[in-house]
Amino acid sequence: TLPPFLRAISDTMQEAKPADSAEVIKLKGRIREAFDLFDKERRGTVIQEEVPTIMRYLGAYPSDKDVVAKILPDIQEDEPTAYVTYEKFEKKMLEVLETQEYAPD
Repeated sequence: TLPPFLRAISDTMQEAKPADSAEVIKLKGRIREAFDLFDKERRGTVIQEEVPTIMRYLGAYPSDKDVVAKILPDIQEDEPTAYVTYEKFEKKMLEVLETQEYAPD
C-alpha cells in the first residue's frame, strides 16, 4: 500500500478532470452572454422567472411544468430564493444542452 501522503496525491490526480474542450469553452461563453443579458445589476444572479427565457435563447425549450418541477429545484440554493446564481445555471445548462433534453421539436 501507498504511504498516506502518496495516497492523497494519487486520489487527487484521479479526481482531476481534463480541461474543458474548445466546444465547452465556447458553450460556456454563450451561456454567460445570455445570462448577462438578464443580470442587469451584474451580481451573478437572475430572478428565477427569467430562467425559461434564457434557456429558450440558448435553444432549450422546457415546458413551464418542467421548469418548476425539475429545473428550478436543481439550480436553486438549498434555501430557495427568487434568484438563481450563474454557477448553478451554467452547470444545469451545460447538462441540458449536452443531453438535448429540451431541444425544439
